[in-house]
Amino acid sequence: MEKNAAKSAQKTKPFAPESSFLYEPVKMLFVFALAIRLYQLPNPSQVVFDEVHFGDFTQAYLSGKYFFDIHPPLGKLLLAGIAYLSGYEPVVDFKKIGNSYDTNKYVILRALPAIFGALNVSLMYLAARNMGISKIASVLAASMLLLDISHLVESRLIVTDSFLFCFLTLFLYCYLKSRSCEPLSRSHRRWMLATGIALACASSVKWTAAASVGAVALFEFLSILPMASKPFLFMKHIIVRAVMLLIIPFAVYLSTFMIHIYLLPYSGPGDIFMTPEWRSKHIFDQIYELHRTMFAANAGVTSEHPWASRWWQWPVNSGGILYWVQDRANDTIGRIYLTGNPPVYWVALLCVVLSLVVLMFLVGKAFENGYRRLVQTDAHYLKFFFLHLTGYVFNLIPFVLVARSMFLYHYIPALIHAVLLTALVFDYFFVNRSKNIQYGIAGVLLAVFIAGFIYLAPFAYASSLDRDDTRLKLWT
Repeated sequence: MEKNAAKSAQKTKPFAPESSFLYEPVKMLFVFALAIRLYQLPNPSQVVFDEVHFGDFTQAYLSGKYFFDIHPPLGKLLLAGIAYLSGYEPVVDFKKIGNSYDTNKYVILRALPAIFGALNVSLMYLAARNMGISKIASVLAASMLLLDISHLVESRLIVTDSFLFCFLTLFLYCYLKSRSCEPLSRSHRRWMLATGIALACASSVKWTAAASVGAVALFEFLSILPMASKPFLFMKHIIVRAVMLLIIPFAVYLSTFMIHIYLLPYSGPGDIFMTPEWRSKHIFDQIYELHRTMFAANAGVTSEHPWASRWWQWPVNSGGILYWVQDRANDTIGRIYLTGNPPVYWVALLCVVLSLVVLMFLVGKAFENGYRRLVQTDAHYLKFFFLHLTGYVFNLIPFVLVARSMFLYHYIPALIHAVLLTALVFDYFFVNRSKNIQYGIAGVLLAVFIAGFIYLAPFAYASSLDRDDTRLKLWT
Protein backbone atom coordinates (compact mmCIF):
# COMPACT_ATOMS: atom_id res chain seq x y z
CA MET A 1 0.00 0.00 0.00
CA GLU A 2 2.87 2.36 0.85
CA LYS A 3 4.41 1.76 -2.59
CA ASN A 4 1.10 2.48 -4.32
CA ALA A 5 0.70 5.71 -2.34
CA ALA A 6 4.24 6.73 -3.21
CA LYS A 7 3.62 6.07 -6.89
CA SER A 8 0.41 8.12 -6.79
CA ALA A 9 2.23 10.97 -5.12
CA GLN A 10 4.96 10.87 -7.78
CA LYS A 11 2.38 11.04 -10.56
CA THR A 12 0.78 14.17 -9.07
CA LYS A 13 2.25 17.37 -10.39
CA PRO A 14 3.18 19.84 -7.63
CA PHE A 15 1.12 22.99 -7.30
CA ALA A 16 3.23 25.81 -8.71
CA PRO A 17 2.50 29.41 -7.67
CA GLU A 18 3.04 32.20 -10.15
CA SER A 19 6.65 33.28 -10.56
CA SER A 20 5.90 36.85 -11.57
CA PHE A 21 3.84 39.49 -9.79
CA LEU A 22 2.97 41.70 -12.74
CA TYR A 23 1.19 39.48 -15.21
CA GLU A 24 -1.99 40.02 -17.15
CA PRO A 25 -4.82 38.76 -14.87
CA VAL A 26 -3.59 40.90 -11.96
CA LYS A 27 -3.43 44.07 -14.05
CA MET A 28 -6.71 43.32 -15.84
CA LEU A 29 -8.57 42.66 -12.58
CA PHE A 30 -7.16 45.82 -10.98
CA VAL A 31 -8.19 48.01 -13.91
CA PHE A 32 -11.72 46.60 -13.98
CA ALA A 33 -12.07 46.85 -10.20
CA LEU A 34 -10.78 50.42 -10.13
CA ALA A 35 -13.07 51.50 -12.99
CA ILE A 36 -16.11 50.03 -11.22
CA ARG A 37 -15.19 51.79 -7.98
CA LEU A 38 -14.33 55.18 -9.47
CA TYR A 39 -17.44 55.31 -11.68
CA GLN A 40 -19.64 58.19 -10.47
CA LEU A 41 -17.56 58.41 -7.30
CA PRO A 42 -18.70 61.99 -6.49
CA ASN A 43 -22.34 60.83 -6.45
CA PRO A 44 -23.94 61.60 -4.09
CA SER A 45 -22.30 64.89 -3.16
CA GLN A 46 -23.62 64.50 0.37
CA VAL A 47 -22.49 62.89 3.61
CA VAL A 48 -23.27 59.14 3.51
CA PHE A 49 -23.65 56.88 6.57
CA ASP A 50 -20.36 56.56 8.53
CA GLU A 51 -18.75 59.39 6.57
CA VAL A 52 -20.33 61.31 9.48
CA HIS A 53 -17.64 59.83 11.74
CA PHE A 54 -14.64 59.26 9.50
CA GLY A 55 -14.94 62.61 7.75
CA ASP A 56 -14.90 64.29 11.15
CA PHE A 57 -11.93 62.19 12.29
CA THR A 58 -9.99 63.14 9.14
CA GLN A 59 -10.58 66.83 9.79
CA ALA A 60 -9.60 66.42 13.44
CA TYR A 61 -6.15 65.16 12.40
CA LEU A 62 -5.69 68.23 10.21
CA SER A 63 -6.71 70.59 13.01
CA GLY A 64 -4.87 68.63 15.73
CA LYS A 65 -7.93 68.44 18.03
CA TYR A 66 -8.09 65.20 20.00
CA PHE A 67 -10.94 62.78 19.25
CA PHE A 68 -11.81 59.32 20.51
CA ASP A 69 -12.83 56.27 18.46
CA ILE A 70 -13.38 52.63 19.44
CA HIS A 71 -11.16 51.37 16.60
CA PRO A 72 -7.36 51.52 16.10
CA PRO A 73 -6.10 54.50 14.08
CA LEU A 74 -4.40 53.25 10.90
CA GLY A 75 -7.44 53.54 8.61
CA LYS A 76 -8.13 57.04 9.85
CA LEU A 77 -4.45 57.97 9.48
CA LEU A 78 -4.52 56.84 5.84
CA LEU A 79 -7.52 59.09 5.16
CA ALA A 80 -5.80 61.98 6.93
CA GLY A 81 -2.63 61.37 4.92
CA ILE A 82 -4.38 61.60 1.56
CA ALA A 83 -6.30 64.65 2.81
CA TYR A 84 -3.05 66.39 3.77
CA LEU A 85 -1.28 65.51 0.51
CA SER A 86 -4.23 66.73 -1.57
CA GLY A 87 -4.46 70.09 0.20
CA TYR A 88 -7.83 69.27 1.73
CA GLU A 89 -9.15 71.96 4.08
CA PRO A 90 -11.16 70.87 7.16
CA VAL A 91 -14.26 72.96 6.44
CA VAL A 92 -16.92 70.30 5.67
CA ASP A 93 -19.84 69.83 8.06
CA PHE A 94 -19.97 66.06 8.59
CA LYS A 95 -22.39 66.23 11.51
CA LYS A 96 -25.42 64.81 9.70
CA ILE A 97 -26.11 62.27 6.95
CA GLY A 98 -27.36 64.16 3.90
CA ASN A 99 -25.38 67.34 4.50
CA SER A 100 -24.13 68.70 1.18
CA TYR A 101 -20.44 68.93 0.35
CA ASP A 102 -19.48 72.50 -0.55
CA THR A 103 -16.15 71.42 -2.04
CA ASN A 104 -15.11 68.64 -4.41
CA LYS A 105 -12.13 67.74 -2.21
CA TYR A 106 -14.21 65.00 -0.58
CA VAL A 107 -13.80 62.96 -3.78
CA ILE A 108 -10.10 62.30 -3.09
CA LEU A 109 -11.06 60.96 0.35
CA ARG A 110 -13.41 58.48 -1.31
CA ALA A 111 -10.79 57.61 -3.93
CA LEU A 112 -8.32 56.09 -1.46
CA PRO A 113 -10.74 53.38 -0.22
CA ALA A 114 -11.62 52.77 -3.89
CA ILE A 115 -7.96 52.11 -4.73
CA PHE A 116 -7.63 49.72 -1.78
CA GLY A 117 -10.82 47.97 -2.85
CA ALA A 118 -9.40 47.47 -6.34
CA LEU A 119 -6.11 46.18 -4.93
CA ASN A 120 -8.05 43.70 -2.83
CA VAL A 121 -9.50 42.13 -6.00
CA SER A 122 -6.04 41.56 -7.48
CA LEU A 123 -4.73 40.26 -4.16
CA MET A 124 -7.57 37.74 -4.07
CA TYR A 125 -6.32 36.35 -7.39
CA LEU A 126 -2.75 36.19 -6.09
CA ALA A 127 -3.79 34.54 -2.83
CA ALA A 128 -5.67 31.84 -4.74
CA ARG A 129 -2.77 31.26 -7.14
CA ASN A 130 -0.39 30.84 -4.22
CA MET A 131 -2.55 28.00 -2.91
CA GLY A 132 -1.85 26.29 -6.22
CA ILE A 133 -5.33 27.10 -7.55
CA SER A 134 -5.81 27.13 -11.34
CA LYS A 135 -5.97 30.43 -13.21
CA ILE A 136 -9.62 29.82 -14.10
CA ALA A 137 -10.67 29.31 -10.49
CA SER A 138 -8.46 32.18 -9.30
CA VAL A 139 -10.03 34.61 -11.77
CA LEU A 140 -13.46 33.36 -10.70
CA ALA A 141 -12.63 34.01 -7.03
CA ALA A 142 -11.33 37.51 -7.77
CA SER A 143 -14.42 38.20 -9.88
CA MET A 144 -16.64 37.41 -6.90
CA LEU A 145 -15.07 40.32 -5.02
CA LEU A 146 -14.97 42.43 -8.17
CA LEU A 147 -18.74 42.08 -8.66
CA ASP A 148 -19.92 42.02 -5.04
CA ILE A 149 -22.15 44.96 -4.12
CA SER A 150 -21.29 45.03 -0.40
CA HIS A 151 -17.56 45.13 -1.10
CA LEU A 152 -18.17 47.81 -3.76
CA VAL A 153 -20.21 50.07 -1.46
CA GLU A 154 -17.64 49.85 1.34
CA SER A 155 -14.86 50.86 -1.08
CA ARG A 156 -16.63 53.96 -2.45
CA LEU A 157 -17.11 55.93 0.77
CA ILE A 158 -15.01 57.76 3.36
CA VAL A 159 -14.84 54.74 5.68
CA THR A 160 -12.01 52.42 6.71
CA ASP A 161 -13.41 48.93 6.05
CA SER A 162 -11.87 48.83 2.57
CA PHE A 163 -8.42 49.15 4.18
CA LEU A 164 -9.23 46.30 6.58
CA PHE A 165 -10.36 43.95 3.79
CA CYS A 166 -7.33 44.75 1.64
CA PHE A 167 -4.83 44.23 4.46
CA LEU A 168 -6.54 40.95 5.41
CA THR A 169 -6.23 39.61 1.87
CA LEU A 170 -2.64 40.89 1.70
CA PHE A 171 -1.97 39.05 4.96
CA LEU A 172 -3.34 35.81 3.49
CA TYR A 173 -1.40 36.30 0.23
CA CYS A 174 1.92 36.92 2.00
CA TYR A 175 1.38 33.96 4.32
CA LEU A 176 0.54 31.62 1.44
CA LYS A 177 3.56 32.96 -0.46
CA SER A 178 5.79 32.19 2.53
CA ARG A 179 4.59 28.58 2.48
CA SER A 180 5.89 28.16 -1.07
CA CYS A 181 9.44 28.97 0.14
CA GLU A 182 12.02 26.64 1.64
CA PRO A 183 11.44 26.72 5.43
CA LEU A 184 13.72 29.16 7.27
CA SER A 185 15.35 30.30 4.01
CA ARG A 186 15.93 33.99 3.35
CA SER A 187 12.89 34.19 1.07
CA HIS A 188 10.77 32.42 3.69
CA ARG A 189 11.82 34.88 6.39
CA ARG A 190 11.21 37.80 4.01
CA TRP A 191 7.66 36.67 3.25
CA MET A 192 7.00 35.91 6.92
CA LEU A 193 8.06 39.49 7.68
CA ALA A 194 5.68 40.77 5.00
CA THR A 195 2.97 38.59 6.55
CA GLY A 196 3.64 40.15 9.95
CA ILE A 197 3.52 43.71 8.62
CA ALA A 198 0.23 43.00 6.79
CA LEU A 199 -1.08 41.45 10.02
CA ALA A 200 -0.13 44.60 11.93
CA CYS A 201 -1.77 46.86 9.35
CA ALA A 202 -5.05 44.90 9.41
CA SER A 203 -5.11 44.85 13.22
CA SER A 204 -4.33 48.57 13.28
CA VAL A 205 -7.52 49.27 11.31
CA LYS A 206 -9.93 47.07 13.28
CA TRP A 207 -9.42 44.40 15.93
CA THR A 208 -11.77 42.08 14.04
CA ALA A 209 -8.71 41.17 11.94
CA ALA A 210 -7.71 38.94 14.86
CA ALA A 211 -10.14 36.26 13.64
CA SER A 212 -8.23 35.53 10.41
CA VAL A 213 -4.95 35.90 12.27
CA GLY A 214 -6.12 33.31 14.79
CA ALA A 215 -7.00 30.86 12.01
CA VAL A 216 -3.57 31.23 10.44
CA ALA A 217 -1.88 30.93 13.85
CA LEU A 218 -3.67 27.64 14.53
CA PHE A 219 -2.83 26.37 11.04
CA GLU A 220 0.82 27.35 11.43
CA PHE A 221 1.07 25.74 14.87
CA LEU A 222 -0.31 22.45 13.56
CA SER A 223 2.09 22.66 10.60
CA ILE A 224 5.22 22.86 12.75
CA LEU A 225 3.99 20.60 15.59
CA PRO A 226 5.51 17.44 14.01
CA MET A 227 8.93 19.08 14.39
CA ALA A 228 8.59 19.00 18.20
CA SER A 229 10.57 15.75 18.22
CA LYS A 230 13.57 17.79 17.01
CA PRO A 231 13.83 20.47 19.75
CA PHE A 232 16.56 22.61 18.13
CA LEU A 233 14.78 22.83 14.77
CA PHE A 234 11.44 23.34 16.49
CA MET A 235 12.81 26.26 18.52
CA LYS A 236 14.28 27.88 15.40
CA HIS A 237 10.82 27.81 13.81
CA ILE A 238 9.22 29.18 16.96
CA ILE A 239 11.75 32.03 17.25
CA VAL A 240 11.40 33.07 13.60
CA ARG A 241 7.61 33.15 13.91
CA ALA A 242 7.73 34.98 17.24
CA VAL A 243 9.90 37.72 15.75
CA MET A 244 8.15 38.01 12.38
CA LEU A 245 4.55 37.45 13.49
CA LEU A 246 4.50 38.85 17.04
CA ILE A 247 7.31 41.22 17.98
CA ILE A 248 7.62 43.22 14.74
CA PRO A 249 3.84 43.42 14.13
CA PHE A 250 3.31 44.57 17.71
CA ALA A 251 5.90 47.32 17.21
CA VAL A 252 4.19 48.42 13.99
CA TYR A 253 0.82 48.37 15.74
CA LEU A 254 2.10 50.52 18.61
CA SER A 255 3.68 52.98 16.18
CA THR A 256 0.27 53.76 14.66
CA PHE A 257 -0.97 54.83 18.10
CA MET A 258 2.16 56.94 18.67
CA ILE A 259 1.54 58.76 15.38
CA HIS A 260 -2.15 59.10 16.28
CA ILE A 261 -1.38 60.78 19.62
CA TYR A 262 1.37 62.95 18.11
CA LEU A 263 -1.00 64.37 15.48
CA LEU A 264 -3.64 65.32 18.07
CA PRO A 265 -1.86 67.63 20.53
CA TYR A 266 -4.78 69.97 21.23
CA SER A 267 -7.82 69.62 23.42
CA GLY A 268 -10.84 68.30 21.56
CA PRO A 269 -14.11 66.37 21.88
CA GLY A 270 -12.25 63.17 22.76
CA ASP A 271 -10.92 64.54 26.04
CA ILE A 272 -14.09 63.63 27.93
CA PHE A 273 -13.32 59.93 27.41
CA MET A 274 -9.88 60.17 29.03
CA THR A 275 -8.71 60.82 32.59
CA PRO A 276 -7.58 64.38 33.48
CA GLU A 277 -3.99 63.13 33.87
CA TRP A 278 -3.89 61.56 30.40
CA ARG A 279 -2.10 64.45 28.70
CA SER A 280 0.76 64.48 31.20
CA LYS A 281 1.49 60.74 30.99
CA HIS A 282 4.38 59.03 29.12
CA ILE A 283 3.52 58.19 25.49
CA PHE A 284 3.30 54.40 26.35
CA ASP A 285 1.09 55.07 29.49
CA GLN A 286 -1.15 57.09 27.20
CA ILE A 287 -1.42 54.15 24.79
CA TYR A 288 -2.29 51.81 27.66
CA GLU A 289 -5.05 54.11 28.92
CA LEU A 290 -6.36 54.61 25.41
CA HIS A 291 -6.62 50.83 24.90
CA ARG A 292 -8.36 50.38 28.23
CA THR A 293 -10.87 53.07 27.26
CA MET A 294 -11.36 51.56 23.79
CA PHE A 295 -12.04 48.11 25.26
CA ALA A 296 -14.55 49.57 27.70
CA ALA A 297 -16.26 51.58 24.98
CA ASN A 298 -16.49 48.53 22.68
CA ALA A 299 -18.01 46.48 25.48
CA GLY A 300 -20.45 49.30 26.20
CA VAL A 301 -21.93 49.40 22.67
CA THR A 302 -25.27 47.79 23.49
CA SER A 303 -27.80 50.18 21.90
CA GLU A 304 -30.04 48.82 19.16
CA HIS A 305 -29.84 50.12 15.59
CA PRO A 306 -32.82 50.01 13.20
CA TRP A 307 -30.69 48.46 10.44
CA ALA A 308 -28.82 46.00 12.65
CA SER A 309 -28.86 42.30 11.68
CA ARG A 310 -27.73 38.97 13.10
CA TRP A 311 -24.80 36.84 12.01
CA TRP A 312 -26.98 33.98 10.70
CA GLN A 313 -28.65 36.35 8.23
CA TRP A 314 -25.45 37.38 6.46
CA PRO A 315 -24.44 34.22 4.56
CA VAL A 316 -27.80 34.21 2.73
CA ASN A 317 -27.52 37.96 2.02
CA SER A 318 -30.22 39.08 4.41
CA GLY A 319 -30.10 42.12 6.68
CA GLY A 320 -28.86 44.93 4.43
CA ILE A 321 -28.34 48.53 5.58
CA LEU A 322 -29.78 51.77 4.23
CA TYR A 323 -26.81 54.16 4.03
CA TRP A 324 -28.40 57.14 2.31
CA VAL A 325 -31.70 58.11 0.67
CA GLN A 326 -32.91 61.05 -1.43
CA ASP A 327 -36.31 61.88 -2.94
CA ARG A 328 -35.94 63.00 -6.55
CA ALA A 329 -37.99 64.42 -9.39
CA ASN A 330 -40.55 62.43 -11.39
CA ASP A 331 -41.44 60.27 -8.41
CA THR A 332 -38.00 58.64 -8.31
CA ILE A 333 -35.73 57.88 -5.40
CA GLY A 334 -31.97 57.46 -4.95
CA ARG A 335 -30.55 55.09 -2.37
CA ILE A 336 -27.22 53.75 -1.23
CA TYR A 337 -28.03 50.39 0.25
CA LEU A 338 -25.47 47.91 1.50
CA THR A 339 -26.35 44.44 0.26
CA GLY A 340 -24.37 41.59 -1.20
CA ASN A 341 -24.54 40.34 -4.75
CA PRO A 342 -27.02 37.47 -4.14
CA PRO A 343 -25.40 34.91 -6.50
CA VAL A 344 -21.96 35.67 -5.01
CA TYR A 345 -23.17 35.18 -1.44
CA TRP A 346 -25.23 32.08 -2.23
CA VAL A 347 -22.50 30.35 -4.26
CA ALA A 348 -19.98 31.17 -1.52
CA LEU A 349 -22.27 29.68 1.13
CA LEU A 350 -22.82 26.55 -0.97
CA CYS A 351 -19.07 26.15 -1.33
CA VAL A 352 -18.55 26.56 2.43
CA VAL A 353 -20.93 23.60 2.94
CA LEU A 354 -19.25 21.57 0.18
CA SER A 355 -15.85 22.39 1.68
CA LEU A 356 -16.93 20.98 5.02
CA VAL A 357 -18.15 17.78 3.33
CA VAL A 358 -14.90 17.39 1.37
CA LEU A 359 -12.80 18.13 4.46
CA MET A 360 -14.63 15.44 6.45
CA PHE A 361 -14.07 13.00 3.56
CA LEU A 362 -10.35 13.79 3.40
CA VAL A 363 -9.95 13.55 7.18
CA GLY A 364 -11.63 10.16 7.02
CA LYS A 365 -9.14 9.03 4.36
CA ALA A 366 -6.26 10.33 6.47
CA PHE A 367 -7.44 8.39 9.55
CA GLU A 368 -8.04 5.25 7.52
CA ASN A 369 -4.78 5.19 5.58
CA GLY A 370 -2.54 7.58 7.52
CA TYR A 371 -1.89 11.23 6.62
CA ARG A 372 1.52 10.47 5.15
CA ARG A 373 -0.08 8.05 2.70
CA LEU A 374 -2.42 10.63 1.23
CA VAL A 375 -1.53 11.57 -2.32
CA GLN A 376 -0.08 15.05 -2.65
CA THR A 377 -3.27 16.60 -3.99
CA ASP A 378 -5.44 15.22 -1.17
CA ALA A 379 -2.98 16.44 1.48
CA HIS A 380 -2.90 19.83 -0.22
CA TYR A 381 -6.67 20.19 -0.30
CA LEU A 382 -7.05 18.93 3.28
CA LYS A 383 -4.71 21.65 4.58
CA PHE A 384 -6.28 24.56 2.75
CA PHE A 385 -9.89 23.50 3.26
CA PHE A 386 -9.06 23.38 6.97
CA LEU A 387 -7.35 26.79 6.92
CA HIS A 388 -10.17 28.69 5.23
CA LEU A 389 -13.03 26.87 6.95
CA THR A 390 -11.35 27.80 10.23
CA GLY A 391 -10.96 31.38 9.00
CA TYR A 392 -14.62 31.49 8.00
CA VAL A 393 -15.84 30.16 11.35
CA PHE A 394 -13.43 32.28 13.41
CA ASN A 395 -14.72 35.42 11.65
CA LEU A 396 -18.31 34.56 12.62
CA ILE A 397 -17.74 33.39 16.21
CA PRO A 398 -17.25 36.91 17.72
CA PHE A 399 -20.62 37.97 16.32
CA VAL A 400 -22.29 34.85 17.68
CA LEU A 401 -21.04 35.67 21.18
CA VAL A 402 -21.52 39.45 21.46
CA ALA A 403 -24.80 41.26 22.08
CA ARG A 404 -24.02 44.58 20.36
CA SER A 405 -25.60 45.86 17.14
CA MET A 406 -24.04 44.15 14.12
CA PHE A 407 -24.21 44.85 10.41
CA LEU A 408 -23.85 43.04 7.11
CA TYR A 409 -20.38 44.51 6.44
CA HIS A 410 -19.09 42.54 9.44
CA TYR A 411 -19.49 39.44 7.25
CA ILE A 412 -17.04 40.51 4.53
CA PRO A 413 -13.87 39.15 6.24
CA ALA A 414 -15.61 35.76 6.48
CA LEU A 415 -16.70 36.16 2.85
CA ILE A 416 -13.03 36.52 1.83
CA HIS A 417 -12.37 33.03 3.21
CA ALA A 418 -15.60 31.74 1.61
CA VAL A 419 -14.47 33.05 -1.79
CA LEU A 420 -11.13 31.23 -1.44
CA LEU A 421 -13.06 28.10 -0.48
CA THR A 422 -15.07 28.55 -3.69
CA ALA A 423 -11.85 28.47 -5.71
CA LEU A 424 -10.73 25.34 -3.84
CA VAL A 425 -14.07 23.62 -4.45
CA PHE A 426 -13.98 24.51 -8.16
CA ASP A 427 -10.54 22.98 -8.58
CA TYR A 428 -11.28 19.96 -6.38
CA PHE A 429 -14.19 18.91 -8.60
CA PHE A 430 -13.19 20.25 -12.01
CA VAL A 431 -9.44 20.84 -12.36
CA ASN A 432 -8.92 17.40 -13.93
CA ARG A 433 -11.84 17.82 -16.33
CA SER A 434 -11.43 19.19 -19.85
CA LYS A 435 -10.80 22.90 -20.33
CA ASN A 436 -14.13 23.18 -22.12
CA ILE A 437 -15.96 21.97 -19.02
CA GLN A 438 -13.94 24.28 -16.76
CA TYR A 439 -14.50 27.33 -18.95
CA GLY A 440 -18.17 26.45 -19.38
CA ILE A 441 -18.89 26.20 -15.64
CA ALA A 442 -16.80 29.26 -14.83
CA GLY A 443 -18.49 31.18 -17.64
CA VAL A 444 -21.99 30.34 -16.37
CA LEU A 445 -21.06 31.38 -12.82
CA LEU A 446 -19.44 34.59 -14.04
CA ALA A 447 -22.53 35.45 -16.13
CA VAL A 448 -24.75 34.95 -13.08
CA PHE A 449 -22.46 37.14 -10.95
CA ILE A 450 -22.53 39.87 -13.61
CA ALA A 451 -26.34 39.68 -13.80
CA GLY A 452 -26.60 40.07 -10.03
CA PHE A 453 -24.20 43.01 -10.14
CA ILE A 454 -26.11 44.82 -12.89
CA TYR A 455 -29.43 44.21 -11.13
CA LEU A 456 -28.36 45.75 -7.80
CA ALA A 457 -25.66 48.23 -8.94
CA PRO A 458 -28.09 51.21 -8.59
CA PHE A 459 -27.85 50.73 -4.82
CA ALA A 460 -24.08 51.27 -4.98
CA TYR A 461 -24.14 54.25 -7.34
CA ALA A 462 -27.20 56.05 -5.88
CA SER A 463 -28.93 55.81 -9.27
CA SER A 464 -32.52 57.02 -9.61
CA LEU A 465 -35.19 54.30 -9.39
CA ASP A 466 -38.95 54.51 -9.72
CA ARG A 467 -40.68 54.20 -6.36
CA ASP A 468 -42.48 51.06 -7.50
CA ASP A 469 -39.27 49.39 -8.75
CA THR A 470 -39.25 45.77 -7.61
CA ARG A 471 -35.63 46.11 -6.42
CA LEU A 472 -36.75 48.58 -3.74
CA LYS A 473 -39.48 46.20 -2.59
CA LEU A 474 -37.44 42.99 -2.67
CA TRP A 475 -34.07 44.13 -1.30
CA THR A 476 -34.65 47.20 0.89
